[in-house]
Amino acid sequence: MDILSHVFLPLILLAAIGKLKAKYTPLVLLSILPDFDKLFFLGILHSVVTTAPAFAVLFYLERRIKHGYEISVISSYFFFSHLFLDFLDGFVPLLYPISKIGVGIVFPAKVFIGNSSVTVEDIFPQLVFSELKPSNCYDLFSGFGFASMIFFLLILALRKG
Repeated sequence: MDILSHVFLPLILLAAIGKLKAKYTPLVLLSILPDFDKLFFLGILHSVVTTAPAFAVLFYLERRIKHGYEISVISSYFFFSHLFLDFLDGFVPLLYPISKIGVGIVFPAKVFIGNSSVTVEDIFPQLVFSELKPSNCYDLFSGFGFASMIFFLLILALRKG
């Protein structure tokens, strides 16, 4: 999944449920943080084995210092939304480094239109497992990402109007 989708889909959900606040804007960078593992330790930031303990410490510290969880919750939301979106996009190595096998959902449904018939194949999503493998090519932007950005900006513009 591309950067724009990872940034704007979580923002759209926060706007939709009325929880979007300006002070959360810098935290949206956490929604792209997992992809930085592609630069050094592939898989390490996409794993709940390595990231959940870090967020548990964040929750603990915020509770001790601020007596609440607001920033921890929003930070976790942005970060883990990335893993969820990657899962929906077909692959996330949730248990790395314990396992190099990742999991995801693929949507293989296809419609075939013939001269006198229409058929649908593979209508149901499929849970897939595959091995974590390095790549030298990653999607930076996509049409869906740009559409997500435009939709979010429209939401903001219509709210102010």
